[in-house]
Formats: sequence, C-alpha cells, structure tokens
Amino acid sequence: MNKKQMSPKEAIKDAEKNKISFGKDDQLDSLDLSKKYAKVRITTMIDLLLKEKLKEEAELAGTKYQILLNDIIKQYFDQKSENNLKVWVEEKLSKLERKIDTMERTPKRSRKKESKAG
Repeated sequence: MNKKQMSPKEAIKDAEKNKISFGKDDQLDSLDLSKKYAKVRITTMIDLLLKEKLKEEAELAGTKYQILLNDIIKQYFDQKSENNLKVWVEEKLSKLERKIDTMERTPKRSRKKESKAG
C-alpha cells in the first residue's frame, strides 16, 4: 500500500488523533515525522519469567526493558524480511539453473529450430 506522503502538519494531526508520541522533540527533524519514529502505547500480557529476563538483560545493556523488547521485535521482523528475500532469490536461482540445465541438454540444432518456429 502506497499512501500519499503527509505534510508535517498532517503528520502531527494524525499523530495526535491516534495518540502517537514521537519522543523528545530534539531527537527529530521537524520534517521527518514518519511512522518509523512514532511510538504508541500498548497494553499486553507476557509471562512473568519473560519480563524478569527482559529486565535482567536490559539492566546489563543499560536500557529499559521496554526498549529491549521493541528492539527484539524489530530484529524479528528484519530477519523475517531478510529470510523472505533469501527465499525469493533462491527460488529465482533455482529456476535459472533448471533453464540452463535444459539448454545444455538440448542440442544446438533443436534450439535453432525452436527459435525459428517461435
């Protein structure tokens, strides 16, 4: 889905309407108010042990567990996108290899006849 690029004023109105926070003002260029930087508050349930592990890891990293959780989710989707790209490339290469194999097994004379007929 390609949505029209919003003007900064439209983006601010949209953010206010959807209760989106952009963090500290000094972290953003006023003309770059994309969803990439938007934060939205959610309420969810996670296992207590998982939350404790997140807090421990976050403390070791010197950050908040919410930020760590956000980073983990980003990494998951980045890796998923990367894996999808790898699968797509592997499929294309496999098709190309099959075509090359077929061409190598087809005598040159037959290929010339096929190209003239087509």
